[in-house]
Amino acid sequence: MSENSPSMFVGRNVEIVDLPLPNEARLPHPERVMVRVAGHVHDIGAYCYTSRSPKKRKANGCTEVALKSFQNDRISQVRGLIRTLSKLITVGGLRPYTVNGHCEFLKNLMDWADRNGHAQCLAGGANTYDAYRHYAADVEDGYRRQLFGSTNAFQKQTFNLKLLEALTGLTDLAKGIRLVRKNSRESLGTEPVNLHDFARVLAINEALFEGLTDLVLEQKHFPYRVQMPAGLGWEENYLWVFPNSKWFQSPKHQGSPEGHRKIYDYRNGRLAREDDGGAGYDQSAVWQRHRAFRRHGGHQQGQGLGDEAGEAHTAIHDSVGGCAGCSGLKMGRLPRRTSDLQRLRSYSDAPATDGNIDVFGRSRSHNVMSRAH
Repeated sequence: MSENSPSMFVGRNVEIVDLPLPNEARLPHPERVMVRVAGHVHDIGAYCYTSRSPKKRKANGCTEVALKSFQNDRISQVRGLIRTLSKLITVGGLRPYTVNGHCEFLKNLMDWADRNGHAQCLAGGANTYDAYRHYAADVEDGYRRQLFGSTNAFQKQTFNLKLLEALTGLTDLAKGIRLVRKNSRESLGTEPVNLHDFARVLAINEALFEGLTDLVLEQKHFPYRVQMPAGLGWEENYLWVFPNSKWFQSPKHQGSPEGHRKIYDYRNGRLAREDDGGAGYDQSAVWQRHRAFRRHGGHQQGQGLGDEAGEAHTAIHDSVGGCAGCSGLKMGRLPRRTSDLQRLRSYSDAPATDGNIDVFGRSRSHNVMSRAH
């Protein structure tokens, strides 16, 4: 079983110690210590183990570790590390919030060191020189590859530099190392998109632009079919465009339950019909479809939009027994009783004459039906 297998990580007994430390603090078991500074808790004692779980620990909970990775020589190093963090407040005059930042970046350093064979990075001397030089180079590499910005790279390098110098007494740890400079004006920009996705979106935009340009400049009629790229995975490589606020509908939304009430059939490029709606067909949709039909220039004989429009108009008559343009029925009011429906059909079958038109230009049957309701 691998040493870093999740089953090898276990919890341990810990105690939380507030920073700065009291003068009489002894720290007999630094491997158990978790420090609290500026309201944040950091498991410093876990650094006595070189193998730690990458799983995020719970609030105020300890980091799970592999017990076999315990390092005896790190006991004194971690004890000194805790005391150094305390002295940064009491002697160095740093704010607790700043020391909290040191603890955050220390975790980044220790995780990197234990992954890359620098277990003695806290020991001082050549071990610390070597570890920090490679760590600083790794941070700069991450910055060059735009994994993080210059501010984050600057903080990782300088915060850990100051902490290691305070811990080990070294004063020239950064000698010969080119540190990343913080640039407040930099911008990482937008990560380049995958070439396949870029080509896909470009093809869609080009197809829409060319199709809608022809619609406008050549004054095409609605419904208008826009040819789409073949690589979209659609059953049909086109979209129907209608003169509506919802001017198109993608294939994955076509045929959705709420689509039964729509005026237009986005899948077949025509006005919706009663037999298209199934259980979702209702009377309000009947009048919406008829308004759309008349808006496109049709009349009671189904002319103006071709045979399919005529069939749709016939379906409307069969459903409600007539319409405002053909029988004089007030738009938006449907017959609710069988007798009204039969009377309406008799009006719609009778030819309109001058004697049947009132001063408002409406058929007198309109007044009869209004009283019937």
